[in-house]
Amino acid sequence: VLRGVRSLTDIEAEFTMTLANRMLDPGIETVFLMADAQYSHISSSLLKQITPLANDIALGKFVPPAVVKALRAKLANA
Repeated sequence: VLRGVRSLTDIEAEFTMTLANRMLDPGIETVFLMADAQYSHISSSLLKQITPLANDIALGKFVPPAVVKALRAKLANA
């Protein structure tokens, strides 16, 4: 399992999930990747809040341009 982590809070939650996965199947390995500092503040909750308010250029500062259209479509159907 490959997981991204942004903060110590993420690490704590992911560690708990890692232990549960190992109890279910000892063969499950988890690898953690630290987020780059410029992205460490971005979360799905933040994106859900700013997407209706931001134009495509501003939203492109938080996600790759290719994701902007898909993000808007997904949240429009939510």
